[in-house]
Amino acid sequence: MIAAVLWIGAALELALYTLLTVVLQRLGWQWGPALTLCVALAVSWRTGFILMTFRLSRVAPRPAWALTETAAFTAATVLMMCAPLMARVSRGESGRAPVLLLHGWNCNSGIWWPLRQVLRRSRCGDVYTVNLPAWRSLDAHVQFIAVQVEEILASSGQARIALVGHSMGGVIGRLYLASDQGRDRVARLVTLGSPHHGTSLGHRALDPAGRDLNVGSVRVTGLPPLGTDVPVTAMYSEIDNFVAPQSSALLEGAENLSCGDIGHLQLLFTAPVLQAVAVRLEHTR
Repeated sequence: MIAAVLWIGAALELALYTLLTVVLQRLGWQWGPALTLCVALAVSWRTGFILMTFRLSRVAPRPAWALTETAAFTAATVLMMCAPLMARVSRGESGRAPVLLLHGWNCNSGIWWPLRQVLRRSRCGDVYTVNLPAWRSLDAHVQFIAVQVEEILASSGQARIALVGHSMGGVIGRLYLASDQGRDRVARLVTLGSPHHGTSLGHRALDPAGRDLNVGSVRVTGLPPLGTDVPVTAMYSEIDNFVAPQSSALLEGAENLSCGDIGHLQLLFTAPVLQAVAVRLEHTR
């Protein structure tokens, strides 16, 4: 669904720029300046959106932060458009726990392409992706993941699974780990920029899951402390432009790992971050 919406949006945007170019030509503009203006407009609105997220997250961005996060936003959009062309499973080493990647809010499995390339070169189990259903609550997502986990474990012959979640996906993994269904199924949990204690941007969402992620939501508060039997790593950005406060991405009892001054979507494209995920999965059985 997300891919279809993005393709429709891209087609409308291209049509708009084509119309603008035709109008400018009739006004006497040459092809070069007209195309340059269209490119500038395409970059400008994306950069403006990213700057708005920094402002809402109460982070004063440096120009480099805004530009790199805009580049990550653009790359993530392209990958999500291509998600239907990507295989759901990447084969890994036998005998190791399979890995399930959980994407974030308003995203799809396409965002995991960079991490999947890293994991192909690492010593971890089979890697699976899913597209979470749209317009569902966090609880509904947890139930959906529970079904997926059972199917993956049945087909792989393994007893437990490793979960990796970006943003909302990490919260879903945390909720599943705390559930009766997931308590004995999860071998490891790694979260990237996940608002475990909610985000102040959640109150602007219209869908159930987005509202569940709001600061103070009963769904992201009151969870029991992490146990000692399942290793959990919470990777976070010091300047996260979607998780506010940024400390919401930390978890008491977990290995909290700072990724420095990189944006929310940059977490998915930064080589040291992806390598850190791979290292932790390599030690999971």
